[in-house]
Amino acid sequence: MNMSVLELGLIAGLASVLMVALLIMALAVRKSRLSATLDTQRIFEQLDLVRAELLLLADRMDSAAPAVPRVTERVSVVAAQVSNGHGPRGYEVATRLARGGATCEELISSCGLSRHEAELLLRINKAEAERNRNAEQNQGRNAGGRSRLSVVG
Repeated sequence: MNMSVLELGLIAGLASVLMVALLIMALAVRKSRLSATLDTQRIFEQLDLVRAELLLLADRMDSAAPAVPRVTERVSVVAAQVSNGHGPRGYEVATRLARGGATCEELISSCGLSRHEAELLLRINKAEAERNRNAEQNQGRNAGGRSRLSVVG
């Protein structure tokens, strides 16, 4: 079994290539593990943030829990007023006042409306008044045009 120098050189070359390949593979595995460790750390940090937010929300819910019976009671009272016919009358009065030129504060104090309800009611009535005014102007123009035609004809 006499090996020539060339064969020994080839075997040494193959061994060195295998060693380099093993070294590259070891570095890749190490990098992959490091990346997985960093990803895991990020996930745990995000979980900690989510847990803190959940605890904050739980505290807020606990502090809001006493208000639930009051809100339920208020909704029941308003529902009873509406079913008895007292609720809509307030809006009817508020609508009449808004058409009569009442201010937002007057609607709030006299009809028990919230600011948003009063502002909405005023905007609606203002838009209706403008539409009525435009319709009357258009009718006046149409009537004027007809009278001219009848005079000419």
